Amino acid sequence: MPVVVDLPFRATPIRRVAAVVCSDEPFGKSPPNEAVLVRLKERAAALGADGLYRVSYTRTGIRECGLLAGRAGRAMAFKSAR
Repeated sequence: MPVVVDLPFRATPIRRVAAVVCSDEPFGKSPPNEAVLVRLKERAAALGADGLYRVSYTRTGIRECGLLAGRAGRAMAFKSAR
């Protein structure tokens, strides 16, 4: 599934997808962006999307992962015109 900066020509946005990945151990390192991207792609695929654009990442706080380090991601899922 491609990840692009801008919406491709004649593609249709489906909806925004979000994912959070938490560390395996307390006070451990924050998971890499690639781990979040895998989850974003899984959620987009479940919607029937062909790709993602406007992907962004942030570190999480206590609300998302408690005392575990975490990383969150958001992106827009799109369907390509055929």
